Amino acid sequence: MKILITGSMGFISRNLIEKKLLDDNNISEIYGIDHVDSFINSNKYRHYKFDLSNNNLESIPEKLFDVDLLIHTAGIPSPQYYKIEPFKTITLNYDVTKSLLKKINNNTTFIYFSSSEIYGNPDPANIPTKETYNGYVSSVGDRSCYDESKRLGETICYLFKNDKNKKVKIIRPFNYYGDYMKQNDNRIIPKFMSQAMNDQNITVFGHGKQTRAYCNIDDAVGMIKNICLKGKHFVYNVGKMDEEITAIKLAERVLKTIPNSKSKLIQIDYPNEYPKDEPMRRCPNIDKYYEEFKQKPSIGIDEGLYNFYQYAKKNWL
Repeated sequence: MKILITGSMGFISRNLIEKKLLDDNNISEIYGIDHVDSFINSNKYRHYKFDLSNNNLESIPEKLFDVDLLIHTAGIPSPQYYKIEPFKTITLNYDVTKSLLKKINNNTTFIYFSSSEIYGNPDPANIPTKETYNGYVSSVGDRSCYDESKRLGETICYLFKNDKNKKVKIIRPFNYYGDYMKQNDNRIIPKFMSQAMNDQNITVFGHGKQTRAYCNIDDAVGMIKNICLKGKHFVYNVGKMDEEITAIKLAERVLKTIPNSKSKLIQIDYPNEYPKDEPMRRCPNIDKYYEEFKQKPSIGIDEGLYNFYQYAKKNWL
C-alpha cells in the first residue's frame, strides 16, 4: 500500500505516521507534503516541501497521486491563526480538496479531515453530537472562514463520491491534544500548559464555563487508522465521548499536573485577536465508530495531561 498525506508535519499527521503507519508492514511507502521540513527519519517516508495554500498542484510529481490512500489533513486549525489567514484557510479546506479529488483515480481512497466546528454551537438536545446533526453555523463571522470552508469541503467530497464514483470518507476530529503540539499553538491545552510551566497566570477567556470533551492524540490516531483502512461508512466523528469539562476545570487540572507551578488561574475578556462566537459545548457521539470497531478512547484527561507534560518538559524551550 502507498499513502499520500497532506500537511504531513502537522500535529495529527505526524502522530499518525510515526505511531501507526511506519510500523505497518502492509504499507510500503508514505509520501508527505508540507510547507515545512520533515521531522521524520524513515526510509519508508518521502517528504516533499510544498505550500499547498497556493493550490498549484501542477508542481507536485504525478507519482504522488498514484496511491492507494490519500489523507488530506493540511489546514489551519487554530482559531487565532485562521483569523489571521482567512483566505488561505478557505483555499486549503475547499479549493485544495477539490483539486486533490480531481487528481486521484477511482481506486484511491480519499480521507478528508473536516472538523467538529462544522456543527457550530449545537443545542443541548444534540450533545453528544451525532454525525447526522446538520449544524448551526454562521456564514458571516470571525469563524466562518474555517467553519464554512470545512462544510463546503465536505460537500465537494459528497459530490465526488456520488457523482464521480470516488471512494471518499470524512473524519470530524474533536479537540485532540498531546505529543507534537507546539508551545505557541495557542489552542487551550498547550496554552495552559505553557503558562503553568513558565509560572505565568493561566488565562481563561470569558466565563470559563465553555466545555469540551478532550481526546488524547494516542487514542485518536488508532481510531483514525481503523477508519482509513477499514471504515465502511462515509462520515465519522472521532473523539472522546465522556469527560466533558469546563475551561476553568481544565485549567485546575493542568495546575495539578505541574508540580510547584506558581501560576494562578485568572479570567479575562476574550482578546480582540481571538475569533468571536466561541461554541459553548463540544462533545461527540461516537456510537457509529464503536459499533463498527468495538473500541473507545481509554486515556483519561488526568493521564493524558500528565503524559503531555512529560513531552513538553523534554521538547519545549
